[in-house]
Amino acid sequence: MKNNAAAKRFLPVAFVVVLWLLILIVPTLNWLFRVQLRGSTLMQFSVLPAPDDIPNFWEKSARRFPDNTNVLWQAANEYPVSEEVKNESENAPIASSPAGNMATPLLDSSLTPSQVFPGQLKGDRNSEKLRRLDLLLARFPNNADMVATRLRIAFGWTLGGRIGGELSDGDLAKNQAAKKPSPERSAEKPNYSSEDLQRAISLAQRG
Repeated sequence: MKNNAAAKRFLPVAFVVVLWLLILIVPTLNWLFRVQLRGSTLMQFSVLPAPDDIPNFWEKSARRFPDNTNVLWQAANEYPVSEEVKNESENAPIASSPAGNMATPLLDSSLTPSQVFPGQLKGDRNSEKLRRLDLLLARFPNNADMVATRLRIAFGWTLGGRIGGELSDGDLAKNQAAKKPSPERSAEKPNYSSEDLQRAISLAQRG
């Protein structure tokens, strides 16, 4: 009887000890526990939260989980910022595209290079995102999410030379009176190269 009573008293203690060992040993549980201590509530795409008050959060997470595609995807889409300056994204200078009506924030040239995505940082944020995604696609060529994200970002800020003809002609009456066809191509050059287009086509052909 005494042995049974002692065993019953020991079970709750053993349960608590095993639970804390799991929290300390399993990386995800350990990470979530430490985040709860900081009071973070944000969750994005995976089981890991992304609090706003931690600069380059997903970059740091990817160093910890270098083979987790969800974390790597988040890190590739994260804007790199200085470790010292909060809300840097709100104050980043803006660069216009060659066509003049599309803008993308510039990256600070003094930023520390990424350990997860080695290489020279691009001058603006969209180009840097594409560089990071290209590195991931070299590792995970059949990841549909990464392919779709890469195509969406690439085409989200590109401008072609085609315009609407009569639908966009500000001098329609004048051109019709002169029997002059409305322009269907802009005078501005596209802000992407033939290599960019071929890269997008080759990715789209993966299905």
